[in-house]
Amino acid sequence: MHALSLAEDDGHCYLPRTELADRARRLLGTDADDRIDGLALAGRLELDDEGHVAEARLAAIERRLAARARELARSEPVLSLRDESRPVAGAFVPTDDQWSAVIRALRSRLSVLTGGPGVGKTASMRALVDLLRANKKSVRLCAPTGKAARRLAELTGADATTIHRLLDYVPSEGFGRDASHPIDGCDMLIVDEASMLSLRLAEPLLDAVGPGTHVLLVGDVDQLAPVGPGRVLDDLIASEAVPVTRLTTIFRQAARSLIVRAAHAVNHGEPPPTMPSDDGLRDFFLIERANPRAVFDEVVSLAAERLPRHYDLDAMADVQVLAPMYKGPVGIDAINAELRARLNPDGPAIPGTAFRLHDRVIQTKNNHEHQIMNGETSVLVHYDDDRDRVLLATDDGRRVPLPVRDLDTFKLGFASSVHKAQGSQWRAVVMVLSRGHHVMLTRNLVYTGLTRAAELLVLVAEPGSVMTAARRVEARARYTRLAELVGH
Repeated sequence: MHALSLAEDDGHCYLPRTELADRARRLLGTDADDRIDGLALAGRLELDDEGHVAEARLAAIERRLAARARELARSEPVLSLRDESRPVAGAFVPTDDQWSAVIRALRSRLSVLTGGPGVGKTASMRALVDLLRANKKSVRLCAPTGKAARRLAELTGADATTIHRLLDYVPSEGFGRDASHPIDGCDMLIVDEASMLSLRLAEPLLDAVGPGTHVLLVGDVDQLAPVGPGRVLDDLIASEAVPVTRLTTIFRQAARSLIVRAAHAVNHGEPPPTMPSDDGLRDFFLIERANPRAVFDEVVSLAAERLPRHYDLDAMADVQVLAPMYKGPVGIDAINAELRARLNPDGPAIPGTAFRLHDRVIQTKNNHEHQIMNGETSVLVHYDDDRDRVLLATDDGRRVPLPVRDLDTFKLGFASSVHKAQGSQWRAVVMVLSRGHHVMLTRNLVYTGLTRAAELLVLVAEPGSVMTAARRVEARARYTRLAELVGH
């Protein structure tokens, strides 16, 4: 059971029996294969005819999600508009592909919109929102993280929330919305950053979709796979049972950005361009340094001094360092320690914690009670000794009071992992790649990191490390059955 739990942490929904037995043997030093049958008889494991072994509750979640997705995909549309006219003038005129995404969302209870940066996913969502509003239809938008939800609201002009808040999640009680108490007041539900959906989040989400609601999932399948079991967006696309719109053409305005061009180049296994076009923006820089020490010094200098000074940025709020690994000479821990020494050398210690007042911190687990989610960054701006509370200034402008004891799920956040950054964006990102990161250097990781920068990206790397990553596609093979079950 422990071996299966560890496999779930790696994203697997089951293991082949021989692999599970091997993993258990390595853990125990003895053969435990016969216990698989006993645990299956006890109802704790589920075995199928192909020799797949799954934890019984997770297997049930995967089956329920598949059945619900299949039901939605096959259902007749319930949304009819008086006027489905395509905009032909104004601030935004959708392309054929973008408009086909809008029409698919209207014609199908469940559909998918996918594509990389700069291809118009957000513009397509905005076109759909505008059309629905013009026809007096209600639309709700959500995303897996608070930061992604707030960015979605800014870009579309419509209210957006986290999936947990949409489903009335209460810690220790679970989700308040389900099939018997579905999401109300919603003709169209748009889910952004859907590549981050794991089984355990996608299943309650689709379960809570009411009989009068259509669902559009929007995401980039080339981003890192979700944290948690499954690869829901990939599998729904692979099932061929759900209508999919793939946007591939980069908009001329977006193509001016070297960040966008660099991300697409890396995603195709090519070196990122470093020179802008004639009318292009120089918003991406690649700096190579010969050894880890030189890389480290460059990253710290850029994040703490040069970028804030040259671009008039707030070093605490606007600049984020991203690295693949925590340990090592250019790992997240070492960079955080040095950046704190530079940016917050004299902050008073907060008793009972490893933090100082004015430290930049990152949440490592979801805190639903205080709405500070995994991966969200903030600054400790006040400490109340009498009440033993701190005040967090979040990157999205909120002020959140927090008991000091809740800081045990935080780490220093001047630098963070690319995985933690998924669903977030900052004005400026400094990304670091070292040959010492080789076990983590994959195309998906670098591509995801590049797309976290909104205005400025500096990639500091040892020679050869960028192309090592660009040529190595992440081992996306997760053991899942969702595509097969949905398409069945």
